[in-house]
Amino acid sequence: MLNVHNKKVVTDIAYTTYRANKKRNLLMVFAVFFTVFLIAVVLALGVSYWNTVSERQIRMQGMDYDLSLSEPREDQAEKIRSMENVKYAGIAVKCAVLEQYQDQRLDKTRLYWLDETCWDKQTVPALESYEGSYPQRENELMLSQNALKAMGIQHPKIGMQLPVTYFTLKEDLQEELLKKDFILCGWYRDYSGEQRGYVSRGFWETTGVKQTDFTQGTLKISLKNPFYSDSEITAIQNEIRMDHNQYIEADADTISNFLKSVAGLAVLLILIFLSGYLFIYNTMYLSVARDIRYYGQLKTVGMTSVQLKKMVYLQAVWNAAAGIPLGLLAAYSAAHMIIPRLLHRMNPVLSADDVVSAKIWVFLAAGCFAFFTNWISCRKPAKMAGDGSPIEALRYTEGAGRRKNVRRESGGVYAMAFQNMFRDKKQALVIFTSLILAIIVFLVVN
Repeated sequence: MLNVHNKKVVTDIAYTTYRANKKRNLLMVFAVFFTVFLIAVVLALGVSYWNTVSERQIRMQGMDYDLSLSEPREDQAEKIRSMENVKYAGIAVKCAVLEQYQDQRLDKTRLYWLDETCWDKQTVPALESYEGSYPQRENELMLSQNALKAMGIQHPKIGMQLPVTYFTLKEDLQEELLKKDFILCGWYRDYSGEQRGYVSRGFWETTGVKQTDFTQGTLKISLKNPFYSDSEITAIQNEIRMDHNQYIEADADTISNFLKSVAGLAVLLILIFLSGYLFIYNTMYLSVARDIRYYGQLKTVGMTSVQLKKMVYLQAVWNAAAGIPLGLLAAYSAAHMIIPRLLHRMNPVLSADDVVSAKIWVFLAAGCFAFFTNWISCRKPAKMAGDGSPIEALRYTEGAGRRKNVRRESGGVYAMAFQNMFRDKKQALVIFTSLILAIIVFLVVN
């Protein structure tokens, strides 16, 4: 047989064949489109919901940290900062409470001093917004918008005078009201709903409050790996020699429940991947199976197995080039127009404007998977098109290649339908698996 070493000829024949099967190729493009759209939308929905809830949870806390140690000593703080799993640890000390602003009584507006680590790396990322800067001078004060509203200040300005009455939280000291004219150096907004303020180190030192005073000082700990267990918390407790009144605030149960949820979502994602793979595979397999005789005729005029396989792969690439961008475009539109409103319906606390959109990697991952799936699903159909001889191709009947002599049974149309359905047992298994997976994914997602 004469080998035709001409890439252009193979490409032209593949293109002619591709144009001759418009309806079939439209189905293939739809299969790719639907797979990309489904994967991208589910990933975007999950990622958007997780990012939105995580960001809101951090802002409700007012700080971004994993563990907290009460009344930390300096040696304990240094020991924890040197631990391998600790990213950073900042100190927060509650030192005073505002009682009154001019003639306006306040509902216990608490004042905190934060070290540089606690402010820059743990508090700022948790704020929705802030104006100004952290207090540096002894008479400077930074307040939350809730505290400013409680004072009756609707339009704050940097540098405005704040004559207040307050008392310190020093131990063994009777509550004594003090007066001071603070200068507003900034304000911020978070979702904690608390009336709080931040003061400079100079003011904190004048109050006499220590970070080791009962319930006043806290070491906020951010871990490199936020997934921790009770045993890890116990190990930290043993290493820093805690006093009898100290405790580590942690929530290992929430982490455990989160990991279980992630495992469930991972299984769902695998089911979606398998469903998409089988959808594309079935469509591609049926498309090639119907053209086996045509591929046999091409062999009789000199095309080799490699060239026939290349034809199948070229058609698959063209289908992917049409279906993947359309699927990604539709999924991107849904992620920015439909998903925010959908999440708001699911959880009315989340406004559509607060939903964090999925990153571009979500759509790239969906596109790469669809292309990989499309390529892998072509391997068996391409092998089937290229390996058969011309004579076998002319006599080809789908599913008849490996049949044994089976006694035909009477039974009418139903028996004939059953026999035809299971003529190719592997293909029947793939089809039923596809249907089962599609139903499972539909029920689980709903």
